[in-house]
Amino acid sequence: MKKKWEVVHDCDEENGNPTCWALEVSKSVFYWINETSDGKFEIIDHDAHTVLMNCKLLTSAKRWAAMNLLVLT
Repeated sequence: MKKKWEVVHDCDEENGNPTCWALEVSKSVFYWINETSDGKFEIIDHDAHTVLMNCKLLTSAKRWAAMNLLVLT
Protein backbone atom coordinates (compact mmCIF):
# COMPACT_ATOMS: atom_id res chain seq x y z
CA MET A 1 0.00 0.00 0.00
CA LYS A 2 1.34 3.42 -0.94
CA LYS A 3 1.98 5.77 1.96
CA LYS A 4 0.18 9.13 1.91
CA TRP A 5 1.20 12.55 3.22
CA GLU A 6 -1.37 13.92 5.67
CA VAL A 7 -1.93 17.60 6.49
CA VAL A 8 -1.08 18.51 10.10
CA HIS A 9 -3.94 20.94 10.75
CA ASP A 10 -2.49 22.11 14.07
CA CYS A 11 0.10 24.00 11.99
CA ASP A 12 -2.34 25.69 9.57
CA GLU A 13 -2.12 29.43 9.00
CA GLU A 14 -4.82 31.65 10.50
CA ASN A 15 -6.68 31.59 7.17
CA GLY A 16 -6.66 27.77 7.14
CA ASN A 17 -3.89 27.17 4.59
CA PRO A 18 -1.79 24.12 5.50
CA THR A 19 1.93 24.59 6.22
CA CYS A 20 2.92 21.12 7.45
CA TRP A 21 2.48 17.57 6.17
CA ALA A 22 3.43 14.31 7.89
CA LEU A 23 4.08 10.83 6.63
CA GLU A 24 4.04 7.91 9.06
CA VAL A 25 6.54 5.33 7.81
CA SER A 26 6.19 2.95 10.74
CA LYS A 27 4.55 3.03 14.14
CA SER A 28 5.28 6.50 15.60
CA VAL A 29 8.04 7.24 13.04
CA PHE A 30 7.32 10.26 10.84
CA TYR A 31 8.85 12.44 8.14
CA TRP A 32 7.58 15.98 7.68
CA ILE A 33 7.34 18.62 5.01
CA ASN A 34 7.17 22.16 6.39
CA GLU A 35 6.49 25.31 4.42
CA THR A 36 9.00 28.00 5.37
CA SER A 37 8.30 31.72 5.72
CA ASP A 38 9.80 32.33 2.26
CA GLY A 39 7.37 29.84 0.65
CA LYS A 40 9.80 26.95 0.19
CA PHE A 41 9.31 23.44 1.52
CA GLU A 42 11.70 21.61 3.86
CA ILE A 43 11.72 17.84 4.13
CA ILE A 44 12.44 17.02 7.77
CA ASP A 45 13.97 13.70 8.84
CA HIS A 46 12.30 11.38 11.35
CA ASP A 47 14.49 12.89 14.10
CA ALA A 48 12.31 16.03 13.74
CA HIS A 49 15.36 18.30 13.40
CA THR A 50 17.45 17.44 10.36
CA VAL A 51 16.49 19.15 7.10
CA LEU A 52 17.07 16.62 4.34
CA MET A 53 16.19 18.86 1.37
CA ASN A 54 14.70 22.25 0.48
CA CYS A 55 12.35 22.46 -2.50
CA LYS A 56 10.54 25.30 -4.25
CA LEU A 57 7.24 23.41 -4.58
CA LEU A 58 5.28 21.00 -2.43
CA THR A 59 5.01 18.56 -5.33
CA SER A 60 8.79 18.66 -5.73
CA ALA A 61 9.25 17.91 -2.03
CA LYS A 62 6.89 14.93 -2.19
CA ARG A 63 8.60 13.68 -5.36
CA TRP A 64 12.07 14.00 -3.78
CA ALA A 65 10.88 12.09 -0.71
CA ALA A 66 9.37 9.32 -2.84
CA MET A 67 12.59 8.93 -4.81
CA ASN A 68 15.12 9.29 -1.98
CA LEU A 69 13.63 7.90 1.21
CA LEU A 70 13.97 4.14 1.06
CA VAL A 71 11.21 3.69 3.62
CA LEU A 72 8.66 4.94 1.09
CA THR A 73 9.26 2.17 -1.44
